[in-house]
Amino acid sequence: MSDEEMEKEIVDKGLVYPRITNDEIELKMKGVGYNCHVVPGTTTTVITATLTMGHINFTLSNEIMACVDPRNFDAELGVKYGTEKATKSAKDALWAFEGYRLAYEIANAPKNAKERAVVELDELLEKYCSLKAYMCTDHYKVLPMETKSLLVDQRDAMEDYSLALDTRLKAWKDS
Repeated sequence: MSDEEMEKEIVDKGLVYPRITNDEIELKMKGVGYNCHVVPGTTTTVITATLTMGHINFTLSNEIMACVDPRNFDAELGVKYGTEKATKSAKDALWAFEGYRLAYEIANAPKNAKERAVVELDELLEKYCSLKAYMCTDHYKVLPMETKSLLVDQRDAMEDYSLALDTRLKAWKDS
């Protein structure tokens, strides 16, 4: 059964709870690249599948194709079949990694409004600090005045919002 057929069956049964979908995996697979290397003096082709995430190339899989008799060696076929094999194992790895990520998020999700506010404040303060740090860079200094003004407004709104969240949290502690 193909991934698409499984997806259809899951949807048809109304299984709508948090899960990783085939479309999500296929979208991530579009970012997978392959590095193929024939080991000199051998009949071995090594294929590495990596997922590019910003400046990081995360290795999803390494696969090897080889033949015993050098007379049967064809580098083109080694790359072709090795890439197919690496694609399958990279996709399987993504299913596992994304499943773990989702399970972790579900297990660590805030349980009530107070916990959500704590998480929200933490995330907001992290973004606020990043924005303030950016506003001290040379890159920020050369931005057009209109852009700088919008970033100042954003910083101020984030500060006001963090103060409101902090006040709510303090009220919870007092009650």
